[in-house]
Amino acid sequence: MIVLNLTRGNSQLRVPLHLPATPADIGAAYAKLDTISMNDRETHIASAITDVGSLDRWLRNRPMDCPGDHIELGELSEKIDRMSDTERKTFDGALTGSASERVTDLLRIADSLDEYIFIHGVTTEKELGRFLVDSGYKGFPESVKPYLDYNAIGIEYHAEHDGAFTGDGYTLRRSSAEPMITEQERPIVFTVYLRTDGMRNLGQDPFKLTLPASDAQLQYAKDSLNIEDFEEAAILQITGLEKLPLNEIPREDMDVWQLNGFAEELVIADATQDRNKIRSALEMEKPTTLDEATGIIMHPENYVMVRDTCEEYGRKALLKLTGDQEVVDTVDGFIDWGEFGEQMMAEDGIVSTEYGMIRRVSNHALEQSADDAWMQSPAM
Repeated sequence: MIVLNLTRGNSQLRVPLHLPATPADIGAAYAKLDTISMNDRETHIASAITDVGSLDRWLRNRPMDCPGDHIELGELSEKIDRMSDTERKTFDGALTGSASERVTDLLRIADSLDEYIFIHGVTTEKELGRFLVDSGYKGFPESVKPYLDYNAIGIEYHAEHDGAFTGDGYTLRRSSAEPMITEQERPIVFTVYLRTDGMRNLGQDPFKLTLPASDAQLQYAKDSLNIEDFEEAAILQITGLEKLPLNEIPREDMDVWQLNGFAEELVIADATQDRNKIRSALEMEKPTTLDEATGIIMHPENYVMVRDTCEEYGRKALLKLTGDQEVVDTVDGFIDWGEFGEQMMAEDGIVSTEYGMIRRVSNHALEQSADDAWMQSPAM
């Protein structure tokens, strides 16, 4: 969604316009603007509320007296609503690095996100340099990697390529990226900050490791930390945990190998399964170790999401119990279907989570749809 805060002249008053907007919505907004200023009738955007940070900067102070702009920005708002989180971040970076002046150009970029690559977590030249080297850029030998000037490498690469930094990562055109970078594309689940006692004594910044990581990337991390095993480094912080229902797992019990294994399985599960289902299962089961959590997401067939409302579930449950539609029709109007449905859900082991309602199934064949096959009934 995009919300335009419209104003006129030098007025401090703002009139919000939610996009996409109907002609009536636009008319009402401009009627309010008429009360702000009748002399200076040039409308402009004071600011915009949107999930794409660079879009607010692009829209700010832009004139809005062209009717076509309302239509095109409404289309853009709908496109942004349909984007995934990664697509929004890619669009943010593509827009940041663009010299576009027309809304039409923004629509074209939004329709061409597959032409860009987004590198999660790379927000500075130094981080870009480290990412490049880790990916095999210029083939630096392992023996010299601890002595490289990653900031200089990132600056050189950024100057030579059509890329842009945002608060979430680095975006560049796929045609401009090195082949070995495009091969590295994968979501980041966790970012782990590691530090050895020696680094702490020297006042050095923690080493940042993004997961899931390949064996080569894990080995490079150990080489950079000058350790043989990750147990020799303290985990100072893990970002990404707050996005997952893993609160029952003590943070002090987590290690790099387990985090990486979980991250790898989660990426696979998210690519092939319902994301809400995976997270609902984790919230329901409340695993106390990462190994348990990994096992849960590796077996999504053990769970089924329930899409019915309590009322719908109550009707289907009674039909299942009696096998007679006439009984359902007879009690209709004399029963609180919502309360009955809640009771039946509780008896069937259905749990309500932040991500939806879910239940564990003992027979994997039961998972035929969002509703169990035995809960299907004729239209009522």
